[in-house]
Amino acid sequence: FCHNSLSRGAKRWMRILRFMTRSCKVSRHDPNYSQISTQNWSDWGVVDKGLLPPDMSGCTTIQDILSICNVTYLTEGLTSLIQIESDSVDLVFSQAVLEHIRGEEFLETMKQCHRILRPEGVCSHRVDLKDHLGGALNNLRFSTHRWESEFFASSGFYTNRIQYSQMLQLFSDAGFAVEVTDIRRWENLPTPRNKLAQEFREIPDDELCISGFDVLLH
Repeated sequence: FCHNSLSRGAKRWMRILRFMTRSCKVSRHDPNYSQISTQNWSDWGVVDKGLLPPDMSGCTTIQDILSICNVTYLTEGLTSLIQIESDSVDLVFSQAVLEHIRGEEFLETMKQCHRILRPEGVCSHRVDLKDHLGGALNNLRFSTHRWESEFFASSGFYTNRIQYSQMLQLFSDAGFAVEVTDIRRWENLPTPRNKLAQEFREIPDDELCISGFDVLLH
């Protein structure tokens, strides 16, 4: 998760969330609780927005935390996204996640994110384009037929191999206005071009040398 890539509104949410995490150690029965809630929470605008954090000092499991925060925890990817109501989400964010979405599901996943996002909402993503084997481009050594097989797709190192420019186009095709806030590059190709699968050998160096980027989607 890249805090620096967030819009001003999203940054405030992250400051609130970090403060909520710190405040978990303070019980409502603590003699300093009132002072903390009126001073610090007011400073963050939490009280004015009706966002007073719950007391999580008695939580002992993740399920306790989810329950007291009224959180719904969905883990089925595209299937879960489809269940979420349209125009109901303020912030979608991820760190090194988008590259793991199956290639055939990527566009539909982005369309669903666009559907559930409120008009003033924002998506903030950090995308890691390096392979998850050695931090280079070893994932481009394999043909699409082999890489997209269930054997590779169910491995812990699968990435969809969608390149930078192509991913930006898919964001746009899903309906988003795209704002790239940071691009990270290798100085030289980390994997020799002649070691890449034929379908990737014609991609220009400028594209292949992009190792990751941060993006805001509106």
